[in-house]
Amino acid sequence: MVADAFVRGGDEEVKRVKEEAIEKKLDEKKRMMDDHKTKMVEGRKKRKLQLKNMLEELKDEKSEMIEKRENLKAEMKSIPENMAGDRNRVKAKIMKIDADL
Repeated sequence: MVADAFVRGGDEEVKRVKEEAIEKKLDEKKRMMDDHKTKMVEGRKKRKLQLKNMLEELKDEKSEMIEKRENLKAEMKSIPENMAGDRNRVKAKIMKIDADL
């Protein structure tokens, strides 16, 4: 490439060809960096959306668990005192839900 340029126009042509090659390399690097930047931004948006969806699911689960805990508390109050085994089982379920929350 450089030898052909020298034959065509001497030192000035060689210098111009080298500058064009350098400029071409820099343009390619810039294009690649822009592509990577775009991919990073898209990935960030995708992860943000996934996190938002996960938090919404957890919020729904949490409200369901709170409702279930309240139902179990009401059930425990309705169990007579002499049925300690059943009361303990319900109490254990309530404690498990509290720990999960």
